Amino acid sequence: MPVLSINGIYEGKIMDFFAGDNIYNRVMTKVFDLCLLSIITTICCIPLFTVGAAFTAMYSVMMKMGNNIEGPIVSSYIKEFKQNIKGSIAGSTVIVIGVLLLCFDLSAWTQNEVYGRSLFYGLTIAVIIMFVAVCDWYLALRARFVEGVLQAFENAFRFAIVFLPITLVCGIYTILSIWVIMKYAFLLLFFPLAGFALVFYPKALLIGGRIDKYIEDKGLAPAYEYEVDEACVDDEDVKNEENTDEQLLSLKDKMSYILYNHTAGIVLGAIVTGLVLALGYHFVFHGQVSEFNLAVVNGYSEEGDIDLTDDLNELFGLDGKKKYAYADTNYQISYEYDNAVVENPVSDTSFFDKFFLNIRTGMIDAAIIPKSFYDYCNFQGDFFYDVEYVLSKTQISQYSDKFIDGNTADGNYNRGIVIDGCGYIDKTGLSFIDANADESYILVFPINGSDKEKCRTFFDNIKLK
Repeated sequence: MPVLSINGIYEGKIMDFFAGDNIYNRVMTKVFDLCLLSIITTICCIPLFTVGAAFTAMYSVMMKMGNNIEGPIVSSYIKEFKQNIKGSIAGSTVIVIGVLLLCFDLSAWTQNEVYGRSLFYGLTIAVIIMFVAVCDWYLALRARFVEGVLQAFENAFRFAIVFLPITLVCGIYTILSIWVIMKYAFLLLFFPLAGFALVFYPKALLIGGRIDKYIEDKGLAPAYEYEVDEACVDDEDVKNEENTDEQLLSLKDKMSYILYNHTAGIVLGAIVTGLVLALGYHFVFHGQVSEFNLAVVNGYSEEGDIDLTDDLNELFGLDGKKKYAYADTNYQISYEYDNAVVENPVSDTSFFDKFFLNIRTGMIDAAIIPKSFYDYCNFQGDFFYDVEYVLSKTQISQYSDKFIDGNTADGNYNRGIVIDGCGYIDKTGLSFIDANADESYILVFPINGSDKEKCRTFFDNIKLK
């Protein structure tokens, strides 16, 4: 038996703004219901073994809300929760194990440097997006049909493939929502009030709509019939429904019809549009601009990165907000030099990738590195400017005895500057790790660095002896 829906029922009259069922009241009631649903779901998730039932019940109520036939939120949710509590544990276990395995896999590709690591890292992210979307389909199907766990996952995968664009939108939306929450941790304080509604309601509308269409096309009957209060459907409603196509609607009637039947879509569109405009405004008018970046490889400072950064901002007269300089000693790298491996106990392949990626993208203007790492970089290719290309003629003539040549694999020369015992090192307490402790400090200017004038200013500031 097809699912009964009153989505297409139109009252056929102009609603007075002050009437009890006007658009404003309907929207606010929907918002209140979603907040109440989010609170109930949060409470039901507290015993971890009930998470699956809580999410399934939430999807069931949200899909009913999409058809405007949800009824009382609390009683409807509790009914669905009880119906799904027994069969949800196995599915919840599968979802949790899948998420943990994929997160472990993502972490493994982040931590280990192998050939093609970036490709596999990207593929893992794609699999995560697909997996979370399949889980959404699984929860929605469990909310509408009585199925075993394996059968529900199989059908969820089929729906995910058939409706691939919807699947990708839901998966990406979920990952972006998680990223925003992780980036702005204070949002967790408001999550119990509206978090579940914002994250899941748009997906419930998209997925629920496709499931309803599938049921209608196939003439199937879902396991849990949507209950409609008979008082909501009277003879006048039915008559208006039958005659809708014959009515010539005024513009105001059409607007009321659109708002009544597509409120959720309009609200979702407004939210997405607002986020896009807010991000655009931020990047256009409030985007931070990095004026100078100093990197230190395998080193640490007694002052710490914050104080080093403050010193650079003061040196260049920057406010540290819209325009800023940055000092970063978080480049802890292990590498092989002269048939020996220079081990750094706190090294990470992500630091290695970060250093060379930032050079290629012009994110590092100057770097202080150990002599052996300087030779290692020169052997790998052209990563540093010839210092005579960066420094002024006065600086070149005054400190040319401090310059150091380095042969590259192509036979070119990249020069660095030996800055042992300079005033900057003494002031900041800069030191290399044990493996590089006895090496000279080499100042280099990586290729693609944009501001040579600030490099000259920084060079004067280090006060070579």
